[in-house]
Amino acid sequence: MRLAFVYSLCMGYVPKIIKAFTSLPEYKNISFSFYEDLSANIVQELKSKRYDIGLCSYLHDDPEIEFTRLAKQEIVFIISNEHPLSKRKKLDLKDIANEPVILYTERSGMKGYLDSIISESGVKLTNVVSHVESENAMIGLVSINYGIGMMINVPVPEQANVSLIPMNKNRQKREIYVATVKNRPLMPVAQKFYRFLTQYCGDSFFNN
Repeated sequence: MRLAFVYSLCMGYVPKIIKAFTSLPEYKNISFSFYEDLSANIVQELKSKRYDIGLCSYLHDDPEIEFTRLAKQEIVFIISNEHPLSKRKKLDLKDIANEPVILYTERSGMKGYLDSIISESGVKLTNVVSHVESENAMIGLVSINYGIGMMINVPVPEQANVSLIPMNKNRQKREIYVATVKNRPLMPVAQKFYRFLTQYCGDSFFNN
């Protein structure tokens, strides 16, 4: 069973899914190959048959892929503990309008979500210093106080010396989808895993 997923799922969500799935006696001998990738790449590799199932963002312009909504992940600010704003319990976009900011690249599925949040807020970020593809890259740059980032709320190593701070108003979330190729039946093992995902791994599973 070949499972691909976006970077933000590797630390917490995917291990939790696999533990729950393989703890069931009928599935304990199922083996997996795991792949981390960007949403756009996951979709392309699903179509090329490299992956069986993908966990990724929804891509509006791909009619060959079936997207089934799975869960939501909270979007937060990430900031160096050396920065004065790290002491705040919550932040607004206006609080970082003139700060150095780190965002996602065009290739990342997160870019569309953040673009919408920023546009709807009416805040203009005047000092975007870098664009990254993954949460790991963002954590690394923020850890040296290179800028303030906006990313998915994922587990962060304590030694990174950063803080994750919620948004003050209307906490924003990114939706995660199960992606498969339309009109291409899944192999029996992948069918079982897909059924498990869609029946048991929604928001309540994600947030427990």
